[in-house]
Amino acid sequence: MTSTHHPDQDPALPAPGGGPQAEAGTDALKEQLVQHLMAVIGAPDDPATAHAADQALTDLDARLRAGHARAAA
Repeated sequence: MTSTHHPDQDPALPAPGGGPQAEAGTDALKEQLVQHLMAVIGAPDDPATAHAADQALTDLDARLRAGHARAAA
């Protein structure tokens, strides 16, 4: 499975201005994570698949942490 992450984009960063666009980006990261985890189920011994799933989880975690930090500020 190939990643849809473009090297010039940091999915861990919220979209400028936050709001609906940032939420859409978070939803896209959630969907990517689901797709990567399904790929891991299909290929449990493939290190590249596992790495892609790990990266998707890391990206989503960073996005959610940034959102919680902004909300707490």
